[in-house]
Amino acid sequence: MVASIHCARSAIQAGSFRTILAVSLLAAAGSVGCGGGYYTEGKPATSEPTSSSTASSAPAADSSDGDFASKRDTIRRAAAAVDDGTAALASFVKESTGKRTVVAFVDLTAPEWKESAGLFVIVATAKTSDNTVLGHMMLGLPKLEPGVYEGSPSSKAAVLAVLLGEPKWDGKNPGASWSVNTGSYCKVTLRDAGSGNLEGEFSGKLVDNKGDQFVTIDTGYVFINKR
Repeated sequence: MVASIHCARSAIQAGSFRTILAVSLLAAAGSVGCGGGYYTEGKPATSEPTSSSTASSAPAADSSDGDFASKRDTIRRAAAAVDDGTAALASFVKESTGKRTVVAFVDLTAPEWKESAGLFVIVATAKTSDNTVLGHMMLGLPKLEPGVYEGSPSSKAAVLAVLLGEPKWDGKNPGASWSVNTGSYCKVTLRDAGSGNLEGEFSGKLVDNKGDQFVTIDTGYVFINKR
């Protein structure tokens, strides 16, 4: 369930991330409300998967792939038209059924350097067209340059986290899922997007702070305005 592409195109013309937040690709509130749309119960393996595990754990391509590509292109055009902020699109997969739910996240500010973490930090929010918060995504990167960044409990070369169904971001929330938790991993690939900006793909399996549920992002896209 997503907002119409027609509405998202209006956001492009407006050239505002706030407009994107209001209308772009988000109407997945039902999945958050029922609690079953994103999370998979049961503890994942405690060993750290290699980067190839992302492909092996992903379901076979289905009709949503083209839909994701269309939304990705819309997000890219809109994000490239403004001067700051980050837009991301994440495809969450329910591993028991293969069902995918696509959610867009937006951060209205430039990435912030956190000295204590040694990372540039992006905290993006997903909202419906009526301004209901669906959740949050945090992305941490050691540098804003093209490259491949991988994170796990033993590597902070990239840090990815999500908190769904909560109005405010709180990384300590028991339901927050992190790439640094046991059994988790993430991979972020960035390339030059022109005008000094970055774009790329991300994926991962993120275990929550309780250690008994996890979310899988089989496909993700991010556009980072560095200006």
